[in-house]
Amino acid sequence: MPLALINVVGATSEGVPVLYGNFVTDIPGSVEPEIMALLTEREKGRICFLLGITAFPMTGISANTDFQLFPVAPFEPDYSGRRPDFTTANGYRVWINRRE
Repeated sequence: MPLALINVVGATSEGVPVLYGNFVTDIPGSVEPEIMALLTEREKGRICFLLGITAFPMTGISANTDFQLFPVAPFEPDYSGRRPDFTTANGYRVWINRRE
């Protein structure tokens, strides 16, 4: 199944853009709204928590957080040997890549 890479960005209090990292998922869709619509608010919150954006509990996303689909074809990432960080309620896999 094709994978999608979605960058998670925000802004500092001064308005400077910040890349928190990204996540890779096997959720079907060719545009970001289709993919994000298949995630619950709690799952989006879990992504933000695992990227270090929000604190526990994973209740939702930060107001200044944006998800941006990054085109990966034809260089699709290979995650076949990596265990997903979590599986969504709909059974899709999510891998978190936190920016260090």
